Amino acid sequence: MDREPAPDPSRRLFETEVGGAVVLDATTGSILLANKAAAAILSFASPAEMVGLNPLDYVPNEDRNPVSLLLAQGLEADRPTPAEIRVRTRDERTIWVSVTSSLIEHEGKKAALLAIREITSEKAKDSALREAEHQYQRLFDGMLDGAVVLDVSTFEIVLANKAAAEIVGFDSPSEVIGMNPLSLIPEEDRDEVARMIALNLEGETAEPRRDQVDRQGQKRGVGFSHSHKGRL
Repeated sequence: MDREPAPDPSRRLFETEVGGAVVLDATTGSILLANKAAAAILSFASPAEMVGLNPLDYVPNEDRNPVSLLLAQGLEADRPTPAEIRVRTRDERTIWVSVTSSLIEHEGKKAALLAIREITSEKAKDSALREAEHQYQRLFDGMLDGAVVLDVSTFEIVLANKAAAEIVGFDSPSEVIGMNPLSLIPEEDRDEVARMIALNLEGETAEPRRDQVDRQGQKRGVGFSHSHKGRL
């Protein structure tokens, strides 16, 4: 009686891999093998349904050329750096996946192993964060009062709005970036203003009102308030 061949341990590892995994034919680019996780990510009922498919058929038309180039590169050399790709699932949803590739040998032939991880929720969070930051930036820029953001380690201005630039006689906020605001305070008031700002940085309330010297050397009375909380 013929003995059945022993199970291939690497095949079992592939099938039980928690992340999605797909093996591509290096000649045709078609799928030779897929695991359950990959099928679940792309909404296939089983890995067998994916065998023979061209993965580019599940990439949106507008992304197909750059993704085709990435796949071609993955069939020529290892690509350990993840590529973030939009794909369409079998049930017509558009999701984001992170893909890395490595060259392997499958049944005696050159192939590429793609490791796939869905990152749709991460991309949505990143997008929401960027939009929130843009909204904060628009609010900051549109404030009628002058506002600057200081680097607490260097005490230099890292961000300023248009109103702040105009108060100190500059044409644009970019011109005040990198300045130490104390350089705009008359020398006789500088130590006191520095002390009050230091108190604010420690959480104590101190709102000095002192003269400041604008770009043309003219003194102006300016009130200062401070917040060390929040993000911009």
